[in-house]
Amino acid sequence: MQLAILFFFLRFLFENRQRPYHSRKTLGEEAHVLAEDGRFSEAEEKFRRLIESTEREFGRDAIEVAAPLRHLARMKSNQGDLAAAEALFLRVLHIQEINVGSASPDLIDTCEWLAGIFRQQKNYDATLLYLRRVVAIQAATFGEDSSQSAPNYNLIGVALHAKQDTDSAIWAFRRAIEIHQKNPAHNMEELSLSINNLAFVLKEKGQAEEAEALYRRSLELQEASFGPDHVGVRDVLIRLARLLQGKEDFSSAESLLRRALSIQEKVQPPDAEQHALVKEELADLLDDMGRCDEAESLFLDVVKAKEQVFGPDHALLASPLSKLGYLLARRQEWLQAEGYVRRAIAIGEKGGNEALQFLANTYLSLGLMLRDKGAELQAEHALWRALALEEKVHGFDHRPCARALEAIAGVRAALGDAKGAQSLFRDALRLRETGKPDLALANLLENLALMSRQSGSTEDAEELLRRALLIRRGISPTPSQAEALTLARLAGVLQRKGNWKEAEIHFRRALTLYESALGRAHPGTVRVMWMLATVLEAEGDLVGARLLYGRAFELTAQSTPRNDPNFIGMKRRLNGLMLKLEPCYVSPQANA
Repeated sequence: MQLAILFFFLRFLFENRQRPYHSRKTLGEEAHVLAEDGRFSEAEEKFRRLIESTEREFGRDAIEVAAPLRHLARMKSNQGDLAAAEALFLRVLHIQEINVGSASPDLIDTCEWLAGIFRQQKNYDATLLYLRRVVAIQAATFGEDSSQSAPNYNLIGVALHAKQDTDSAIWAFRRAIEIHQKNPAHNMEELSLSINNLAFVLKEKGQAEEAEALYRRSLELQEASFGPDHVGVRDVLIRLARLLQGKEDFSSAESLLRRALSIQEKVQPPDAEQHALVKEELADLLDDMGRCDEAESLFLDVVKAKEQVFGPDHALLASPLSKLGYLLARRQEWLQAEGYVRRAIAIGEKGGNEALQFLANTYLSLGLMLRDKGAELQAEHALWRALALEEKVHGFDHRPCARALEAIAGVRAALGDAKGAQSLFRDALRLRETGKPDLALANLLENLALMSRQSGSTEDAEELLRRALLIRRGISPTPSQAEALTLARLAGVLQRKGNWKEAEIHFRRALTLYESALGRAHPGTVRVMWMLATVLEAEGDLVGARLLYGRAFELTAQSTPRNDPNFIGMKRRLNGLMLKLEPCYVSPQANA
């Protein structure tokens, strides 16, 4: 009897000892099945019961608790509940640090998940913190040049680029490529990705030649590894085409995009969204080339295809609709153009925070379109809306807000509010000066200079134009048409101040650049030629002035009606100078 009681007692203890494990195993399996079926709330309830059961048996900070916590964290992250996922992963990390130490390779997966969550939240400082921790653990465990660390260096580069730390981003991308190349069995797709990212950042920095070489190298790698019709080849072709488009090598860019489109058409099963995106790239290029009819046809195809797949109000329609509107605006087909742009805005308004930058850009373009149409008051309303959106995205007093401020200033100037316009231009200048000098800053300085000159402040205008000229020369050592215009404007201010010698130097330089870029007969060239002649006349060089007046008059006569007021004025000026010169032309008989 005693033996029987002992047997049943031991059996009871054994069964109760085994039951929690089997219960936890069942809960875990059920939770995974529910998550795969999309029944997330039920899956979460099972995961939380599993966590509680594991905590009761092993303790709150036991390593066994980390596994179900991680499963729940991943599910939350995949659902988009990043705040909940972050809290869960941080607890997993805490448990791992207690049980296996802060430098264990077991922490790598958790830190990578946390970095991904923070990257989605645009918290790039936290992203970098965890990625750097990962590469440090990988270096200590597997060696400095372990292939496992290359993708993380690439992600470090992405985060640094998002923080606008361009030089550090370039270093990180180069490091990723270096590690890939030191490992014979490197991941070709990862290597190509790092090369593409490096090329993109170099292109942004103005190092187009190295960027092009990198894209071509990536293209060769993709073709050699995956064949000429792989989607990876398509993606590199598009990136390279964009670069060549920026260099105005339109023919080569078109060839690449048509090849990319051909690759996309072979993809099985067909991907209507991607096909439309490649077509949109080609339409952008054709629009840039001035082949507006072809571009319009492609944009309409893209809109129609996206409407069929996604419906008339889908977010993916906003981009081609806005571009179609801009194209028609350049043709001054205002009614249709405004309709497309306002439809794009209506779609963007439904897009939440993700669409704010698109909306800011589109309202800005709508405002400029309305300004060009002559509807200044409507334009101003759209531009103030653009400014409000820029401030919402970037915060007050940040550089991106300068674009809208400048546009509003231009409208106020057109409405006759010179004082208000100048104040807005100054606000924009203050924001532009917070970053590196660029062409946008140079253009803004010139706009302010023109306003200062109109208000009679030639000293201020001169200073602003000299700054603009220095910026243009610093950005591009090769003289440009834009530099020629700045030189001509500076010369005009110096002429107004009576500084004839320096005005002559700048006008001559501007004339040389205009003749080289636009040709001798271009109206811009003729205008600078005429202004140089007025300076020479003021300096007393009547013969030199007559020659330039004569050339300018002859070139103008080729394309200008005889009753044109400007033509008549030029003729009178030239005749007046000839009368001044008449005593100089003495006949031989008179000398005798």
